[in-house]
Amino acid sequence: MGAILPATQALASAMAETAVNGRSGSSIVEIGAGSGKVTEALLRHSQGRTRIRAIEANAHLAERLRLKLPSVDVVSGRFEEATEKIFAGMHQAIVVSSVPLFSLQDDSRSAYFESLAAAIKRGWVSRYVQYTYWPVLPWAAAKTLCGTGPRLIALNLPPAWIWSQDH
Repeated sequence: MGAILPATQALASAMAETAVNGRSGSSIVEIGAGSGKVTEALLRHSQGRTRIRAIEANAHLAERLRLKLPSVDVVSGRFEEATEKIFAGMHQAIVVSSVPLFSLQDDSRSAYFESLAAAIKRGWVSRYVQYTYWPVLPWAAAKTLCGTGPRLIALNLPPAWIWSQDH
């Protein structure tokens, strides 16, 4: 886990709302599901109309998430290493990411962006939603993938910004 603190309910709801707004029925891939707070919000906001696949690198957290939310297809592993498995049977999925971009090593962040860009190019991603604790993205790849003009979620501790981009 690379987050400063787990997402608050306000951030989780805002992420889910941003993801599903105008996209009923789309499959959702959540990257970095952690404790499942955003996953639960995605379930609430999609009202069961969509398939959710969550990926979590920490095997212990992934197992806890499987037990907590049995309707969610949980994949244990790193996104960059399992991209094809993650998107199997999906087309034009909404990707919701809690990946801690700022705390990743440069090579890990680059591998993440490359895998995400490849998934977009293959038509597997229709919308990408990411949150950060900083209103600026200093990497060219992030600007292309995440969009511009993030939305401030002041009721999170610390305040967070949600980036979204349709692809």
